[in-house]
Amino acid sequence: MERKKVILSIGLVLGLGCAGFIAMNLKDKDIMAMGKINGNTRPDEIIVDMASGEKEIGFSSEIIDLTDDTGQNYYVNYRIKREQFRQENKDMLRLLLESDIRQTREQAQQRWLELSNKVSKEGEIENVIKMKGFKDVVCEVNPQKASITVLAQQLTLREIYIIKKIAADVTGFSADNIQVAARA
Repeated sequence: MERKKVILSIGLVLGLGCAGFIAMNLKDKDIMAMGKINGNTRPDEIIVDMASGEKEIGFSSEIIDLTDDTGQNYYVNYRIKREQFRQENKDMLRLLLESDIRQTREQAQQRWLELSNKVSKEGEIENVIKMKGFKDVVCEVNPQKASITVLAQQLTLREIYIIKKIAADVTGFSADNIQVAARA
């Protein structure tokens, strides 16, 4: 019971600390939830149900766009920030994986697997698109959709088709659930 309280306290302190830091240091326009492309937002969430009657632990992660970088700098900074938040998620999950409560451990294991699958799909999509000749790309895969941003002034219908086909092959999503945007 005491270990559970410690894990809850650590998780809440980390979550509140991150939220406080973000709130104090950023403007609303500087916060971009993972997956925000063309105004569509869906943050990743970690929600772990505790034993019946107890409160849930919830974490969310956001990619923070601190600069108005253009060109390849945007993509490099996006990847760096994405990796930082993934690492924070993993650190929070690691604490929950050590829980004495079986249900908490199982849910943390499931979330870890989901995160690993997401990272794998995003990496595969990004690499295949680059192999097709695009200079740079970032991808966000969520349970229902994929959002892809490509380094380009604009994209032709053929290029959009190629990108959507790649994402559909990797994720199994229909073309309607795959968003493609160009950003130079």
